[in-house]
Amino acid sequence: MAQLSFFATRDDLLSICDDVESNEHLVYTEMGHRMKLDFRSYLSASSISTLGKASADSSVSTTSYLLLDKEEKVNYESRRIGERDKFAVYEGINPEGIELTPGGIYQDGILLSGRLATMGLTKRSNQLYRLFASRIKKQFVRLGAYYVGAAAYAHLEQGWRLTDAVQSPARFDLRIPTSNPSMEGVLNGEDEDDGMTRKSYEASCRQLQPGFVKPGAVPAMLSRMPRFDDEEPFGVHLFRMIIDGDLDARNLTLPRTFIARSELSDVAFTGTDLSESSLCWNDFIDVNFDHVVLERCDMRASVFQNVSFRNADLRQADLRHSRFVDCDFHQAKMEGAVLDPSQLHDMRLSDVQCRQVALVPAGDEPPGG
Repeated sequence: MAQLSFFATRDDLLSICDDVESNEHLVYTEMGHRMKLDFRSYLSASSISTLGKASADSSVSTTSYLLLDKEEKVNYESRRIGERDKFAVYEGINPEGIELTPGGIYQDGILLSGRLATMGLTKRSNQLYRLFASRIKKQFVRLGAYYVGAAAYAHLEQGWRLTDAVQSPARFDLRIPTSNPSMEGVLNGEDEDDGMTRKSYEASCRQLQPGFVKPGAVPAMLSRMPRFDDEEPFGVHLFRMIIDGDLDARNLTLPRTFIARSELSDVAFTGTDLSESSLCWNDFIDVNFDHVVLERCDMRASVFQNVSFRNADLRQADLRHSRFVDCDFHQAKMEGAVLDPSQLHDMRLSDVQCRQVALVPAGDEPPGG
């Protein structure tokens, strides 16, 4: 199960959906339970006239859509209740699809939250989820547990309520932190820092306890980059783990961290210091490395898919043998980063960045594979 909560207007949603639809042929079908088999389907998000308009006073009661490939048949469930049939459409009987609950404007001054979700039952449903989630994360700004579109953010600045339900107390509404950078700066990647102060190494480890760091004393940090054959774990040590969105690693101090043979999905390291860390033989999917210090890291033999490196420090990092799919290196520092010449095409670096990197033969794969 994976999900992502957001606030968006119609224009915000269309910027995401139109982008996905440029390469994918999808059908949007109304979900839920009804006494009649009258679930409408749409061949594009733009053809949904009510998109961006909340149909109820709470987000959980608003209209949701099942997103499927056009060639997939929509499955309906029928149940006899008394003398009548009741019909249902949901992801459980359409495992190739995902759920989109747009939320939107309930009335002037109130914008309800939306949700993107999947049960993750099939490879295709996970692919579809990541296609939408990666674009939301790149185009929207994150405020707490929510991603906020540009137009929705403008409403927030104007004093609108951004909430899960009209009846919810106003104290639970989304608010702009005083330290939050401007929306324009976030979207354009022009802000020079993340507006937050990093926690100390000790406080960072305490935050990761007990799920990702053993409880008890803070682990000692090595005086060098960790290796796969170290006799005992030092510092933060993640090995053979699957982490899907349940790790908050923003604005931490975690140099010389060891991560290997793991899959990290929907994780934000924004603003964290990971300098001189060993990050080999991993899958990083929908991970945010914006403003992260990755200087002198060993990042070989990993897969980076839909990963954002905006304003990251990758100086002297070794990236050979790694594959980069739909990654964003806007304003990343690349001086001395080690690459194989064959990697340049997929990384889509700027001309300046291409002149900064060190191009060398791939050489042997890193140990520990």
